Parts: sequence; C-alpha cells; structure tokens
Amino acid sequence: MKKTILAGASILALSIAAPAFGQSVSDVDQTGSGNAATVSQSGSNNSDIDQTGNNNVASATQTGAGNTSDIDQIANGGSALVTQSGTTNASIVTQNDTDAGLIDPEATVSQFGDSNLSTVSQTADAVATTLTANVAQAGNGNESTVTQNASGAGSGDLFASVTQSNGATSTITQTAIGPNAFDADATVVQNGLSESVIEQTLNGPANPAQNTDQVSASVTQTGDDHFSRVTQTPLAGRERLSAIVNQSGVNNNSEIDQLGGSGVNASVTQTGVDGTSIILQDRFSLNATLNQGGTSNDSVIIQDGAFSARTTVTQTGANNDSFVQQGATNAGVDLDVVVNQSGADNESDVNQNEVSRADVNVIQSGNRNISDVNQLAGGDNMIANVTQTGDDNNAVVNQTGDAGNSLSQRNLASVLQAGSGGDATITQSANARGETASITQQASAIDNTAIITQTGDGAAGAPGNGNVATITQGGGSLNFSDVNQAGMGNQATSTQDGSSNNSGIFQRSTGNVAFVDQIGTGGFSRVFQGDIGGGTNNFADVEQNGANFSFVGQGTGNGNSATVRQTNTGGPINTSNVAQGDFSPGDDNTAANITQVGTGNLSNLTQRDTGALGGDNLASVDQQGANNISNILQDGALNVATVTQSSDANNSAITQTGTGNSAIVTQGM
Repeated sequence: MKKTILAGASILALSIAAPAFGQSVSDVDQTGSGNAATVSQSGSNNSDIDQTGNNNVASATQTGAGNTSDIDQIANGGSALVTQSGTTNASIVTQNDTDAGLIDPEATVSQFGDSNLSTVSQTADAVATTLTANVAQAGNGNESTVTQNASGAGSGDLFASVTQSNGATSTITQTAIGPNAFDADATVVQNGLSESVIEQTLNGPANPAQNTDQVSASVTQTGDDHFSRVTQTPLAGRERLSAIVNQSGVNNNSEIDQLGGSGVNASVTQTGVDGTSIILQDRFSLNATLNQGGTSNDSVIIQDGAFSARTTVTQTGANNDSFVQQGATNAGVDLDVVVNQSGADNESDVNQNEVSRADVNVIQSGNRNISDVNQLAGGDNMIANVTQTGDDNNAVVNQTGDAGNSLSQRNLASVLQAGSGGDATITQSANARGETASITQQASAIDNTAIITQTGDGAAGAPGNGNVATITQGGGSLNFSDVNQAGMGNQATSTQDGSSNNSGIFQRSTGNVAFVDQIGTGGFSRVFQGDIGGGTNNFADVEQNGANFSFVGQGTGNGNSATVRQTNTGGPINTSNVAQGDFSPGDDNTAANITQVGTGNLSNLTQRDTGALGGDNLASVDQQGANNISNILQDGALNVATVTQSSDANNSAITQTGTGNSAIVTQGM
C-alpha cells in the first residue's frame, strides 16, 4: 500500500512538473514491418521517431512554439505525416527506400505559424521507385527544403509540392541518375516576398518515344519581391523538359535554365512592375514563351540549340525591354522569334548567329520603340520583319550570310513604320545572293530615314545575284532614302510622297535597275549605276514633282538607259544631270530621255565613248516652260540628239564628236 501511494505521488509530481517546464520529449524506435507511431504534443516539445522495417507509418502533431519533429524511416513504403501549429517549429523527415516494394515513401508536412522550418530528404536505391513530398506552410518567414534522390534504374515519379505564404523560402532538389528514369515533377506556390529554387536532374529512357513531360516544374508567386530559379539538367540528352513560372506584383525575378534535352519548353508570365525574366535553353526542339504586363519589365531569352527553336515574347506596358539570342555556338537551323511589345519606350534585340532557316517578327506599338535584329554569319532563308506603330521608332536589321539564288533560298528583311521621327536601316551583306529588303514608312511618319545596303558577288553558286530593295515613304516631310547595292541584276525602288525628300540609289556591277518617284517639293535624287570595274544594261527611271534636282550617273557599261521626268510645282528651278558611258571601248548604245515641266529648268546630258567612238547613243530633252537650258554632249558615231523647248528665252547647246551624228532642236511652239 505504501509503494502504491509513492507511485501515485510520483505521477502527480510529474503531472504538475510538466506544465511548469512546458516541454515534452518523445522518442520512438521501431524495428520490423507494419509498424505505426503516432505522437501528439502541446507546448515546446521534441519528437523523435525512428523506424526500420517495412510499411511503416509515422504521425506527429505538435502545438506550440519551438517544437521539433524528427522522423527517420528506412523501409519500403514508409509514410510520414507531420502537423505543427505555432512559431519557430522544425520538422525533419528522412526516408530511404531500399527495395522495389509496391508501397513507396511519402511525406506530408503542414505547418501553421511563423518562422517554421521543414526539411524532407528522400532517397531510393531500388528500381522503379516513386518519391512523394508535400509541404504546406502558412505564416511568415517559413523555410522548406525538399531533397529527392533516386539512383535505381527505371525510377518512377519524383513528386514534390510546396505551398507557402509571405517571406518564405523553398528549395527543391530532385535527382534521378539511374538509367531510364521516368519523370520528376515539382510545384511551388508562394505569396509575398518569397524565394523558390528548383533543381532537377534526370537520366531519361533510351527510347525517345517515352519522352513525355519527363521533367516539369511549376512556380506560382503572388505579391512583391519574389525570386524563382528553375534548373533542369537531363543526363541522356533526349528528355522532355517543361518549366512554368507565374509571378504577379512588383520587383519579381525569374530564371529558367534548361541545359539539354529534346523537346524543351519554358513559359514565364509576369504582371506588375520591375519584373525580370531570364530563360536559358540548349540542344533540340526549344520553346520559350514570355508574357509580361506592366512597366519596366526586362526579358532575356538565350537558346543555344542546333535544331528547331521557338521564342514568343509579349510585353504590354511602358519601359519594357526584350533580348533574344538564338544559335551562337551550335549553328542552329529552323529558328523562329516573335516579339510583340505594346506601350511606350519599348526596346527589342534579337540575335541569331550562325543560323539558317530563321524567322524574326517584331511588332512594336507605342512611342519611341527601338528594335535591333541581327542575323549574322548564317546561310540562306533568313527572314526578318519589323513593324512599328507610334512615335520616334527606330529599327535596324542586319543579315550577313550566303543566300542561294532560288526563291526558296533568299534572305528577306522588311521594316514597316507608322509614326513620326522613325528611323530604319537594313543591311544585307557577306556574299548575299537573291536577297530582298523593304522599308515602308507610312503616311503618319515624319522626319523618317531609311537606308538599305545589299552586297552580292559572282562567287561560285551565284550565277545571278538579283537583289531587290524597296523604300516607300508616304505623307511626310524631310524624308531620307538611301539604297546601296553591289551585285548583278539588282533592283532598287524609292518612292517618296512629301516635301523636302532626299533619295539616293547607288548600284554597281551589271544589269541594275533603279526607280525613283518623288512627289512633293524640294525633293533631291541621285542615282549612280556601274563602277570602275564595269557594269552594263543599267536602267534608271526618275520622276519628280516639285522644286527638284536629279543626277543620274551611268558609267563603264553598255546599253544604259535613263529616263527623268520633272514637274515644277513649287520651286524656282528643276535640274537634271545625266552622265552615261565612260572612256572604255565599246561604251555605246545608251539612251536618255529628259522631260521637264515648269519654269527655269536646267538639263545637262552627257553620253561619252571616247575610247572607241562607238556611238549609237540617243538623247532626248523635252522642256516645257520659260528660261529653260539644255546642254547635250555626245561622243562617237551615229548619235542622235533631240531637243524640244516650249515657251520663250530657251537655250540649247549640243556638242557631238564623231561622224554620222544628227541633232534636232525645236524651240518656241
């Protein structure tokens, strides 16, 4: 009886002492199969559950502050469930699956409160093993770490899910290095000032047909000052990768690194202010999609792949910037970029290096947009299209590479601008053949500048370098147009509708064709065709309506033709200067037709062939107006000069060197 009383007194003392200290300690060790352990504690408690065996189940529930739960399971089929309510609680779950049983490790951790810590570590050495971890933390300043490592052959699904609220940190590391691993999935949901890091490494199956969503990551962050980084590394080089990041708020940052694989997809959506997104992809079949809405967002996408890459960038708002690079070291083929920016002060840079069959489409709507497209050191079938609507737009397109002569192998560049102060430059060079460049500046554009440069040669595989350049400027004043072509069979067209326009076309080699049409006052045009090295069969057609000045120079070539039509509607004088032929033998059979309508016109026409006196040149000048002056100089035999001047006080001078020449002058009708 006395011992019973003592025992009762001891129990009573413990029951009184426990609330005084506010701390309980639970230590459970189990060895064997089919074990189960359940611990429930309140206060500042410690729980340690160690299970060795099969089909173990452990559950720990703790309420209070400063609780610690440690569950260690070495078995196939271990299951751990931890629930903690309070602040500064810590949960550690360690699971190791050693054989290929039907039940695989699974850990679920739920923490409610601030400054809680959760660590889940899962390891599987057996074949065909699935690891699952679910962590949910509600509160501020929580931290979660999930590590999953499967080294067995044919590992199953590595699944990790983390949900956190404000000021949280999440790290998920998934590694499946055994051959023919199935897939790895990671999902993170965070709210407010949080950080997420996901690292996934997988050794995929040998059969490419099995490559379906093998490595996937999804991150959703709501609020301000988030950071997300996803790194996916396939070891076999044929795995399919997928990363999706959604961020809303201010000052969010996202980085996706997908270093390998075949069938690689990345998608980032950011809504808010000061968002930054970086996407890095490598190898085959790359796809990157970016959507940013708000102001002051930045995007960088780099795809270093050998075959098939797609990039789509959509930015809405002000002060957004986009940079896309494809190719670089692996000389990519079959590439596509689409950039769509809506808002003010947008900038877009697209670089495609050492590529072929590459397309770029940039659409910018807003004020003061800038677009740079560089397709460098590539082959054929490079296409670049830039469309800008708004004020102060600027577009630069550079294409360097060899293009074939067929329609299916040509490089194409196009710039369309509708706005004031727009600037456009297209450069196609490096033995370019069969290229086409077009710049259009529409009616609402003022103070525009357009420059096209094309370079072609007669290298092997280029029987005819038929480059084509077209510039159209409409409805604006002070426009400037410049076309520079070097190659065979080039064609250039410049159309300007407005006042004070300036157009220059420079062509070298043979068979060049130039069309200039200026509608407005104060237009200025000059055309140079041929070069010292030669150039025949050139054709120039210039039509001006205003106080115009035109110079056409066709030298060192046979069969040149020039037509100039000037109508004076707003200035004191039209001036036309045409120079054809050169001092080389056989420079003959040129033709020039000059028509001037207005007052005070001046025409100077020179057709030279002093080297051989070949002749057969044709000169025709028709001046309609008062105070006109016409000067014609012809070398060679059998030349014909015709001058028709209407109205009073006209002046005509014709000088012909050689025999069999004829001159007809008609004045005052």
